[in-house]
Amino acid sequence: METSPMEPNRTLVVVTQAELRSLRRLATFLSLSTTIAEQARRSPGNLGVELRSRSPRRWCTMTAWTDAEAAAAFVASDPHRSAMRETARLIRRNTFARFTTDDALGAHLWPRAFDALDASRALEASRDLDAARQPSPDRR
Repeated sequence: METSPMEPNRTLVVVTQAELRSLRRLATFLSLSTTIAEQARRSPGNLGVELRSRSPRRWCTMTAWTDAEAAAAFVASDPHRSAMRETARLIRRNTFARFTTDDALGAHLWPRAFDALDASRALEASRDLDAARQPSPDRR
């Protein structure tokens, strides 16, 4: 996660959406998510953690941080780092987004979080389409 300066007294919100390959993997995914959420809650700079389902196979996390450095330190440490390797085999797609807010973490931020995730997925799809339109090196 790249770090960038934030306005003073703003909260960094990081949201993720994991789309499971199969519902048979849900129990394992939720167990890993619980472990990671507990780690986040204990991490320096964490202001809150929430997990929510958008559908039976699409699960989102929303974490709040004092700054990007605190969020980056959490992502780079275990058990998060190790769990992400294991999670990679459970999910079809993972989407990330982030925004800053003056608000405390809570249910009122989920609509904004979902909008940010949807915008991130749309951008990814656009990039994939652009890449597909580019001729491959052997066709130039």
